[in-house]
Amino acid sequence: MQSEMGDNGFDTNTITTSNVDEEIEEEITAETNTVTVPITICIMIMIGYIFFGARLFADWENWDILDGSYFCFISLSSIGFGDIVPGASLQTKGDTKMEISFILCAVYLLLGMALIAMCFNLMQEQVIYKIRSLKKCVRGCFRCAKAVPVPVDEPES
Repeated sequence: MQSEMGDNGFDTNTITTSNVDEEIEEEITAETNTVTVPITICIMIMIGYIFFGARLFADWENWDILDGSYFCFISLSSIGFGDIVPGASLQTKGDTKMEISFILCAVYLLLGMALIAMCFNLMQEQVIYKIRSLKKCVRGCFRCAKAVPVPVDEPES
């Protein structure tokens, strides 16, 4: 089988092979540049942080775990209904314990909002990555067959 010469005088088999190599190299470098965190890890971090806060507030405020979880979720999601407020049991005492608990509550909520925002961002990147992978897979399934390089048989002398 003879190699076919294209319009520009180059072997079409060589051009197809180099295009395939470029596509493979681009796909490999794209894969290594993207670091994704599984969605389950992000959800576990958020749930763990909420339950940590629930346990913390259950000890400080004499709430049960459900009230503490409710307060942490509502506060960290920035809804903030205001029906459960930390420090309500300490307002009559007027000691430094109340001030420290308010400071620690503020630190917990600020760090938690940053953590929740980071987890949502990582989950968003993971979903986008999965959609692009699915799109590439579907596109590859319905793409017409590309020209595959055909080995050229050398005539024996």
